[in-house]
Amino acid sequence: MTNSVPDRWLEYKPFGNVIKGTNILAFKVPLKDVSISVNNSLILIILHIF
Repeated sequence: MTNSVPDRWLEYKPFGNVIKGTNILAFKVPLKDVSISVNNSLILIILHIF
């Protein structure tokens, strides 16, 4: 196994615009549910603020 990016991953073109002041990491595959789980009470707090 090599430590390089597969050739088929290099053919993508940029999409959208850069959002200044942010660090966004794009993933090729979906994340596991446990990786993206959010506490429901946190969602309610955010909705209340905005």
